[in-house]
This record gives sequence, structure tokens and C-alpha cells, in this order.
Amino acid sequence: MAEAERKEEAPGEAGRAEEERGGGECAGKTHQYTNRLAKEQSPYLLQHAHNPVDWYPWGEEAFARAREEGKLIFLSVGYSTCHWCHVMEVESFERDDVADIMNEGFVNIKVDREERPDVDKVYMTYVQATQGGGGWPMSVFLTPSLHPVFGGTYFPPEDKYGRIGFKSLLKRVRSVWEVRRSEVQSGAEDAMAQLQEAMQGGGAKAMVERPSTSSKGEGEAEGGAEGKAEQEEERVRRLAEEAVKLCTEQLASRYDHKLGGLGRRPSSPAPQNSTC
Repeated sequence: MAEAERKEEAPGEAGRAEEERGGGECAGKTHQYTNRLAKEQSPYLLQHAHNPVDWYPWGEEAFARAREEGKLIFLSVGYSTCHWCHVMEVESFERDDVADIMNEGFVNIKVDREERPDVDKVYMTYVQATQGGGGWPMSVFLTPSLHPVFGGTYFPPEDKYGRIGFKSLLKRVRSVWEVRRSEVQSGAEDAMAQLQEAMQGGGAKAMVERPSTSSKGEGEAEGGAEGKAEQEEERVRRLAEEAVKLCTEQLASRYDHKLGGLGRRPSSPAPQNSTC
């Protein structure tokens, strides 16, 4: 794995290595991978400190890398006792093949919602608005300016039962970003503006540390207000088509053909439904 640090240790050096890393699950236990989360204090982040994913905590180091490399950010938000957060970790974040796709195409950030409720609230509002509901783990793709592009919750690792898998989603989102970057940026900026308005000054601007507004797309034609309006309408239409396609796949996968309706009875309360 190129991004996450590999550790090959002699048994007698394990205790010292654990101390240098900032701790581990138990003294003397060795790990193949160690990422930046090993230096964090959050129990949830420490649970992911030895994933092969090159995780960053929320902060300027990750944002700067995304800007420098022109990559999307994959933001994963959860908490230490979240069942489905653990399931997604085992199914996806602990797998080398999934981590390879994440590390190559994205800057990956892990957030503890109990440590950063401000970050959680902003992007949960976006997920609820675009998906009709939310939950944890929350999975959101962001531009380098921290504007949301697409979001959801738990994704299985592979495509099955008509539902897109996490690996396929990663590849599709990256492809759209690389081919239609200016359109994605424009749509994401609009989404963030609407979020800020919906939250009525509830901290969205401060939370994203006032990201700079990206410049207009290189392909924007000079044709006066009417031409620009037509271009903007076309951008919105095409982005909406992509969003509808992804949402349709998710909704279709949640339809209960036996009992009817969408999804299953929640296994635990969903307090995020009252945050908007």
C-alpha cells in the first residue's frame, strides 16, 4: 500500500513501536498499517488508525492536499458505538482493494460526530435534503473547497440486489469529477449556498473555514446574461440527471418487495431527522 504506512516489527520491538504510534488496542500487538488517526484522541478515530486507508482527521492538512492535487475529498462521519459504521469498516475500509481506490483517487477524512457535531450537522443536512433521510456512517464527497457533491450513508462494498456498491461509487464519482470538473464545482457551490441559507447562519460558513469561491469554469462562454443563464441551466440539468441516476439506484435497492415501502424498520432511533 503506497499511502498507508506498513509496519514490519520484531516481537521484541512491538511495545516500543506501539508507544511511538500513540498506542494500540493492546500492548505488544503489531499492525500492518498505521495512518494519521493514531495521533488522535477520539476513540472512534483510533478505531480506524490501522486501516489501510490513508485517513486524515478534519483539518487544514487534508484540505491543502486536496487543493494541491485537485482531488475530491471523501468524508466519512460516524461514532464509536455505531453498528453500521463498524460494518462498513470491516467490509470496505479494512480491505486493501477498496483502500487502493480510495487512496489513489481521493483525500480521505474521518470525523467523529461526537467530536465535531458542527461538521456532522452541515453535511447531514445535505444528505437529508438530497436522499430523503440520513444516518451513520455518513459518506459524502466534497470538492477541495469543502462543497458537497454527493452523499449517502452505508454502502456495501460490491454491487448487489440492484444497489451500487462502494467500489463502483468511488470509481463513478472520480470519473465524473475528472471529466466534468467545472460543472461539478458549480453545482457544489450552489448546493453549499442553499445549505447555508437553509441553516440560517447556523455555523456553516464558519465550519468550512470560509473556503475561497472557485473561479468560473474554463468553458464558460461570453454571451451576456442570457448566454450565461442558458449555460447554468444546462449545467444544473446534467448534474441533476447524474444525481437522479444515483438516487434511483439507491431507492430501488431499498424497496421491500414483500412488505412494500422503502427500507426497513430502523434498528435504533434516528436523532438526525430532527436537526434540520
